[in-house]
Amino acid sequence: MDSIGRGLVLNYYGAVYEPAASAGPAPGGGVHTEPVIDLRTPTRRPSRDLRARWKAFQAFWMGHAVSVIGDHFTIVALPLAAVHASHSDLVIGLIVSAEVLPVLLGTFVGAFTDRREPRRLMIASDVGRAALLALLAALVAGRSAAPWLLVAMSFALGLLRLVHDGAEGGLVARLVPDELDVKSNNRLVLSDSLGLLIGPLAAGAMIEVGLWLAFGADAVTFLLGAGSILAVSRLIARRNLRLGEPPEDPDGSPQILADARGSFRLIFADPVFRRVLAVVAVFNIATLPVGAQFIPLARETLHLSPVLIGLMFSIGGATGLLASPLVERSRVIRPGIPPIACIAVGLCVAAVGFRPSVLTAAVAFAVGGVGFAFLMTHWSALRQRIFEPHEQGKVALTARSVLWSTVLVGSALGGWLSDAVGPEAMWLACGLAGVAAGLWGLALGLLHVRYD
Repeated sequence: MDSIGRGLVLNYYGAVYEPAASAGPAPGGGVHTEPVIDLRTPTRRPSRDLRARWKAFQAFWMGHAVSVIGDHFTIVALPLAAVHASHSDLVIGLIVSAEVLPVLLGTFVGAFTDRREPRRLMIASDVGRAALLALLAALVAGRSAAPWLLVAMSFALGLLRLVHDGAEGGLVARLVPDELDVKSNNRLVLSDSLGLLIGPLAAGAMIEVGLWLAFGADAVTFLLGAGSILAVSRLIARRNLRLGEPPEDPDGSPQILADARGSFRLIFADPVFRRVLAVVAVFNIATLPVGAQFIPLARETLHLSPVLIGLMFSIGGATGLLASPLVERSRVIRPGIPPIACIAVGLCVAAVGFRPSVLTAAVAFAVGGVGFAFLMTHWSALRQRIFEPHEQGKVALTARSVLWSTVLVGSALGGWLSDAVGPEAMWLACGLAGVAAGLWGLALGLLHVRYD
């Protein structure tokens, strides 16, 4: 879950669309005050082809879910490793920032991955992350993981994640048809909820044995994720599914630079998308305290053990899991969901700042899980509806650059505020920022826009 230090790492399911049929502002630059229906007719596929594509997606999703569960081993273990190495809340903030820092290159990485065979990139990035985590496990076991090394490892893991996600967007956009856009988006959000439910609890138990075990187990999950991509490739070949090929790249770097520049034009040409993008960017700030930066409050104010810290993270996963069937019921994409979720989560996070306790923190994690499930499904589906498959990598990673620039600054400032004033001040500031962003989104009329 991006709100806990792994970034907004979901996928973008593309479909051919007609830009003139997209929901957008009313003539004259105003925002619609009445519901808007997207009149684009989805491309319908034969039922046999539909079943084959869904089966291939399920094979991918199973590996994705396993690797997401493993992500949460590192999400819990890495801040604790930083505490053991430095005893500084600022280092925790720097670790989160280092993982986010590569997204500043997202526009160029996305343009690069859009012009490459995605499955090879995904397998290479998974194997690379497994190797890094195995090395980190060895360093932690030998008590030689210095703070600067943890920050560097976090940066490298974030960069490989960026490559993986850019390639993944292109693969899934070609694999998943229009009829399954909301359902498939919800399944990937569901994998995050499963990760939050299972991962932190398992991480807490592993950390009681040793931090190295959590990092080593995460390495294994990335190898399993690479295996799932190989399984998808076999299914694609066996069922003779046509996914289309990435655009040719005869001009090399100049063409990538042109694509990178064009991605900003694509994003900012759609007023609904860019307004939702702004709300989700601040949602990341609002959810920082229920992520890696929960550790200072848990350690200094609530005095929680690693197992209880894992249990707190699992609350968010459990509520997200329970919300998933409700999210999947609707085929309508509602851009008004992100500001509502931002307000709800912001209020709960701010409440912990006013009155920190195990109960208020548990409520914040619970509401965060539900808000994440609804927000990320509609955010991902909105991208899928607006942009074409061959645009997914550059648009997704450019959007992530915008999204995570706020986390890059917010995590460092949050660590400083936590050190200088106290963890409660960070919770209060992040929560109020989320409430303000949500109210702004509602004032712009996002609640009245819909895509059928």
